Amino acid sequence: MTIKNLIIILVIPVIVLAVVLAFLVPAVQRARLEANRSISWTRIKGIDSACYLYSQKNNGQWPDSLEVLVEQDYLPAIALVNPNRPELKVGYVYIKPTRPVDELPNIMLFYEAYEEWGDGVQTSAGFITDEAEFKKLLAEAEKYAATESDDDF
Repeated sequence: MTIKNLIIILVIPVIVLAVVLAFLVPAVQRARLEANRSISWTRIKGIDSACYLYSQKNNGQWPDSLEVLVEQDYLPAIALVNPNRPELKVGYVYIKPTRPVDELPNIMLFYEAYEEWGDGVQTSAGFITDEAEFKKLLAEAEKYAATESDDDF
């Protein structure tokens, strides 16, 4: 066996492995992204439910912050961690409405904290990939977070 044959025998498996990894790595990254979206959606729904429970037990008043839900045992602390931004203690933004639950339409009250728009944001209204649509929903939600003295309702 010559050196040339030995090199070919050793190089071919490395090339095959590199090709397989080139196809496998993006698939694993995509699966991780989808898993994080699913986890985030589940956590947002849990936060939503906890806020409604809090409101029912507090004469229609919404919690002042998401941390209150953890402090009063409506949620475990892990429920506030966004899997896409685990470095943040609270990875979700909460828009506290001033209106009671029964006076609210189906609006966005929570969304993932983000620095850049990227490929979308998980919200209590679903996963939104259109930044203009997100800003429209955010403006609508902020109307319901305005002071109770506002007369535009």
